[in-house]
Amino acid sequence: MPDPLFVAGFNPGESDWKLSVRLVTASALASNTFATTDGGTLTASANGTLSVDGVAVVASDRILVKDEPTTLRNGIYVASDIGSGSTPWILVRADDANESSEVTSGLTVFASEGSANADTVWGLTGVSTVVLNTTALTFTQQAHVADIVAGDGLSKAGTTLAVDLSTQAGLEFSLGKLQLNADAMPALGLTLDSANVATVENLLDLKRETSGTAANGIGSSVTFTTEDSGGGTDIVAAIEVSSTDVSPSSEDAAVSFRAIAGGTLQPASLVVYGTVVALGAGLNIGRTAVTSSPYTVLGTDYYLGVSTAAARTINLPAVSVASAGRTILIKDETGQCAANNITVDGNASETIDGSTTVTMAVNYMSVTLVCTGSAWAII
Repeated sequence: MPDPLFVAGFNPGESDWKLSVRLVTASALASNTFATTDGGTLTASANGTLSVDGVAVVASDRILVKDEPTTLRNGIYVASDIGSGSTPWILVRADDANESSEVTSGLTVFASEGSANADTVWGLTGVSTVVLNTTALTFTQQAHVADIVAGDGLSKAGTTLAVDLSTQAGLEFSLGKLQLNADAMPALGLTLDSANVATVENLLDLKRETSGTAANGIGSSVTFTTEDSGGGTDIVAAIEVSSTDVSPSSEDAAVSFRAIAGGTLQPASLVVYGTVVALGAGLNIGRTAVTSSPYTVLGTDYYLGVSTAAARTINLPAVSVASAGRTILIKDETGQCAANNITVDGNASETIDGSTTVTMAVNYMSVTLVCTGSAWAII
């Protein structure tokens, strides 16, 4: 029996597989009579040879008859006589499907040939208990090899689908598993050195350390490079995921962002360590000079420096736009806000520590505001 193909909703554990048939009817057979002899016999009403699904039937062919108007006649048959110009064709129910106990609700059969139904699987459906030659028998298609199409990157041979690899794909199969083909890497602009560093067109280095010490740690890194004006290569940034504890139970893994200048690795400028963020080389938060009034805070603003000696109003964004956690720092850089007040105004009726506005009236005063999600708070 061929390997079956299954579709959603079809449970092979509940199927009753029969010997495969050569053909399946694609339409009702020519006019015939039915008798219960030998479990069920179909005899053509006129002389002539039998063809099923565009194929000439030969003696002893197994045939699934599924399209008879009187559906109790459907079932698996064997060609007892293929017919001729002087005799009618005769089909007799197959030995493995000519008794009620052999025609179960899980009856399933594979068809190998035919113009429409080659390589298909059919199952008896819609019944629980069968009384042969009394119960209506309905067969539905369960699977069809031809329905499966090999899409991009796949090839199909019979019932087998495989990954269709290009000769320059850089991939290969080894012991049934897909892996990188090191021999093809140069053609793809990839190189792998003895230190497990993979370089992409000399612009991106990927490295994985599989062993190490507490001094240099273990982990992985991504290094970005660029060409300088003289055509040379200069490393400009690196991202590392590492641990200084090489034991399997390490809990001190960190993500580091490093700048590299003049070929020298600089101290980490930002390290994410557990739930802590550490700044190594200081923090450049950006400055916006406020020289006009009113000034509406932008989404890119963090530090606002009032740099001219005149009264100023600074309008905060709506809390729904800012979202919880947004921080804004406002500073009197002129040292003259006692005479030229700076007014910080919440959006519409939104409050700042309970008030709709806050007035800065002390020279060189600063305020830091944090959005709580429903209002602004001064910290």
